[in-house]
Amino acid sequence: MSVFVNIIDKIYSPATIFLGLLGTFVTIIITLINIFLKTNRQKALIRNQTIKSQINLIKLFVELMNIIDGRQKTEISKEFIEGIINKITSINNEEEINKAIDYIKKNAYFSQPIGKASQNAIASAMYYFGIKYDILLEPALMGLKELNGITINVSSENLTMLEEKLAKLKSKQK
Repeated sequence: MSVFVNIIDKIYSPATIFLGLLGTFVTIIITLINIFLKTNRQKALIRNQTIKSQINLIKLFVELMNIIDGRQKTEISKEFIEGIINKITSINNEEEINKAIDYIKKNAYFSQPIGKASQNAIASAMYYFGIKYDILLEPALMGLKELNGITINVSSENLTMLEEKLAKLKSKQK
């Protein structure tokens, strides 16, 4: 029996060490796989957030460009429409109703005017956004060139700087 105990003792100690090392190794591998998967999920999440941020930035940019172009939200005058409706003498008179509807379609909508100072300030911001954010560079240049002299005045130096930056950016992409 002592021979059997000696054999088990000689096998048990190395086997215990081996199993302990194997368990540690498996735990390390599983941990590394989890870290890798978590890192990839975080990268995908960051990439998605970046795309959403860029979309929101472009939406804001387009809204600002509309303001430079003198466009704001069109509103409709509820009071105007009520006044026209109250002038209709008979609900059964289709001709009168159609005339009222046409008049409303042509005259009930209005837009608030945009001040020149606001347009110029936003034009300066568009230039800044074009310089700061590569994704807005080309839209800023195109919009400012299109509106230059019409609703805003952009210095030729600023347009040249945007054009040069765009050329550098495109040459890097090739």
